[in-house]
Amino acid sequence: MSTVAALAIAYLPTAHADTLFQDGFETGLGAWTQVRGVSVQSADVWSGAAAAEAVGNGAPAYVRKALAAGLTDLEYSTRVKLVSQGANAATLMVVRTDTGSPVASLFVNPKGKLAVRAGGTVTTSPVVVSNGSWHAAQLDVHIAGNASQIEVTWNGTVVPALTKTLSLGTLPVRKIDLGEAATGRYFTTRFDDVALAESTIIDTTPPSAPSELTATATSAHRVDLSWSEATDDVGVTAYEILRNGQPLATVEAVTSFSDATAAPFTTYGYQVRARDGAGNVGDLSPKAAAMTQLASVEPDPLIAAAGDIACPASAIVTTTKCRQMATSDLLVNKS
Repeated sequence: MSTVAALAIAYLPTAHADTLFQDGFETGLGAWTQVRGVSVQSADVWSGAAAAEAVGNGAPAYVRKALAAGLTDLEYSTRVKLVSQGANAATLMVVRTDTGSPVASLFVNPKGKLAVRAGGTVTTSPVVVSNGSWHAAQLDVHIAGNASQIEVTWNGTVVPALTKTLSLGTLPVRKIDLGEAATGRYFTTRFDDVALAESTIIDTTPPSAPSELTATATSAHRVDLSWSEATDDVGVTAYEILRNGQPLATVEAVTSFSDATAAPFTTYGYQVRARDGAGNVGDLSPKAAAMTQLASVEPDPLIAAAGDIACPASAIVTTTKCRQMATSDLLVNKS
């Protein structure tokens, strides 16, 4: 298995999707809310007898669909062929809010590479889009404020560079586009078999392993641990701490812990691993070891009479060697 394929499998989420809209353009463009610069042709199709063609000659060329309800989790897919492209970007797919503001867009940059514009930034992948060939494109979007996610699948393979966690705000998607709504662009793009589905993306990506774990014995019974935080596509929620390979404790998303159950003059090996909100557990950190200190020895107490000789109760004390013993004469000597 190639490195790219392995990465793709690692990023691929499990999704349960319900199809909300699909169009193979067999009956024209009537399913779309807005149509500009797009027509239906039958000379070049992916399936069936028809496909849409967007021709940009400096003017917008796109179709737009207004949705009946807003979506915060969606899969948007199509078959697409970039027939020609000028010295400009060519937009393939866009998802928008109710006011028309773009949430995320998938496009081919002027150098022919697949890219995404989302969260106010542009991310370019190493995938080169070949002109004149049909491709399968899918844009998955999960809107959750700063924990929003996008994922791009190209020809059945997840593109790691375009799969990320970012801030997309909280407004749902209410409109979807095919093609380019901007002016000054030159391209010819064909689309077929469009589908939109509502999905629930299940996070299956584990966190990274914590790094820089240190263990410091501070007494006979205590070892202090510290480490650098792990990373996760959604967020680390807890750390599991192991001592000599056995579970010791689970803490929240902090980067330190004190083991106060250690035995004196004993060597322990510690490891830490991260866990995210979906229950995915990452790899163990490298091991850190520490030996606890020797326990201090306290001498047994000595109880003795203060006087060398105890005199009878009726005696009259005339020397320092004979005096009445009393409770106050008992001393506790710890020296």
